This record gives sequence, C-alpha cells and structure tokens, in this order.
Amino acid sequence: MFDGAVGLDLGFAETDWWHAHVSGVRLEWDPNDNDVSITRVNGDPFDPDAIYELATSEYLFHTDDEFPALREGAQTGITDSTQYEVLVDYARERDIDPSLEGRVRRRY
Repeated sequence: MFDGAVGLDLGFAETDWWHAHVSGVRLEWDPNDNDVSITRVNGDPFDPDAIYELATSEYLFHTDDEFPALREGAQTGITDSTQYEVLVDYARERDIDPSLEGRVRRRY
C-alpha cells in the first residue's frame, strides 16, 4: 500500500514526492531508490507476518490513478458513516476535546 504513494507510480504526480498521509505508522522512504520500509505500527515494531487493517476514504477504491494495492477484494468492510462522523466518534472515544478556531469561515 505505501509503495503506491511514491510519485513514480502516479501519472499525475511529481516523481520525487511522497503522496500519502499516514497515522499510526512510522515508515522510512528513501527517495534515491524509492524504497519504502514500515518500521512501527501504533508504536510497536512492524511485524511483516501480521495482518493490519487500514482505514481510508472510499474514493481510493474507485480510481486507477492512485494506490494500485487497493483493488477489488482489498476491502474488508465499509461503513455508512461519513468521514466526519468517524473522526468525531474517534475523538469522543479517546476524550479528545477539539475546539473550533475559526480559521475557515463560511461567507453568507
């Protein structure tokens, strides 16, 4: 999955950029040879024999431009919740108390 974030495989992207956002994973990307190595998952050493679940936006399953590892059969589940609802639930479960900063405002 993370190999697909290297710009070499993305027709629209710069070849020397990393094109993904991750959370809960520590990885190393060597732009000289485009090697991607996962070193930790949720703070624990990466186990290459383990099976990990990945949460992502559904649109990645509907494009051929990004992340070829996400193809038919790669999905293990889908939710009816919006991304916002999933993030709010996550914050509530972990007692994260965000506040609105007003950085983006809607003009009426």
